[in-house]
Amino acid sequence: MYDSDRTLCECSVPNKMLNVLMKVCSSSVLIKTADMSPPETLTLEQINTLDEQTFINTFSILFGTEHSHKVLSESYINHHPYPTIPALYRSIRIHFLGLPRSEILLILQNHQRLALPVANAGSQEGATSLAEQKRSGLLDLTIEEHEQFLRLTDAYETKHGFPFMLAIKGRDKSEILRYYYYRLMNDDTEIELDIAAGQLAKLVALRLENLVAGPINVDAYINRAKI
Repeated sequence: MYDSDRTLCECSVPNKMLNVLMKVCSSSVLIKTADMSPPETLTLEQINTLDEQTFINTFSILFGTEHSHKVLSESYINHHPYPTIPALYRSIRIHFLGLPRSEILLILQNHQRLALPVANAGSQEGATSLAEQKRSGLLDLTIEEHEQFLRLTDAYETKHGFPFMLAIKGRDKSEILRYYYYRLMNDDTEIELDIAAGQLAKLVALRLENLVAGPINVDAYINRAKI
């Protein structure tokens, strides 16, 4: 069972280190990526008229990988039609966090990496990832900053075997960098897997809110999952 609401204490990275890490390269060259339009929103009535395969194809964007199809299929089989949008999210969350660890690991391993070129940028999954990273400034990095994030991304994945996972909404690139260093200090991969699963569950809630018509009260589900 995953402790998706595991809380980590605040950590302070030495200011001297952060000052060095966050120096802006004197070059004015920025890494840019074209904007992608978000998908149209769906009403609960529309969702409840979808057949299983269309439902899976539509909501695989929430996880950004086809390896989530089992989660969506189980949700559909067990809970469709959904009484409310929050019920839809609860169902997807339960079936995701209830997967065997090996299957959660597979989903994490196939998720888009932060601050890296977005695979299949023309797809809905790619468009969603682009939009999220753009809002946090990760598409407007200098060459030096981009290389920094690449090194941290590689170091984390080499250490733990899956990508660094963080719900980045509302965080800027300097805050994201702090979390990279904090999480890299953790030597317990099992704990990191729990944290990563919880962070992806947060991402699913945020993405679902952008995909459907009507609020799902995201804060009720994700505020406790702090890092």
